[in-house]
Amino acid sequence: MIFKRSLLLLLLVLMGCENEETEPMMFKGENENWKTALVMEQEEEGHVRYKVNITYKKDDEPYIQKWVDGQEVDLDFYIKGLRKKPKMYHTSMFYGSEGHWVTFVDNQSVAEPFNREDAFVLTLRLDDNEEEVTLRFDEDGTEDLEEIDGDVIGNSLKEPLDEEKG
Repeated sequence: MIFKRSLLLLLLVLMGCENEETEPMMFKGENENWKTALVMEQEEEGHVRYKVNITYKKDDEPYIQKWVDGQEVDLDFYIKGLRKKPKMYHTSMFYGSEGHWVTFVDNQSVAEPFNREDAFVLTLRLDDNEEEVTLRFDEDGTEDLEEIDGDVIGNSLKEPLDEEKG
């Protein structure tokens, strides 16, 4: 009898643990100059893989002329909320036929799983101008991820956000 109760208790605990959100999730944010999206997938306990899409929305800025002239524009960014101490990333943005945008993929260890209630702050520094965009859970974007075959991180956010579906 004690064995059955112990087994039942163990099953209830295990079922509760399986309730954690492990499906890929999309978070989106926007301000006057930027549209951003973050897709994250919790691969195993304590580890997450993510992809960021950063799209510049303006067409009348000096950066555009630099890009048209073939010059690089430095972009630094970090995401508050993914790590205890945010990691700064650096890339160069170019103007191409698809627009002014960049994607970045990374993975890391995390203390606890992320969920729909989480929000992340993406801080962008483009040629010494710093801005922030808050990323919040996006239900429609998350549902769209279910339609992606294979590697969700690798096969999502593959074009500028203005051209994304939805």
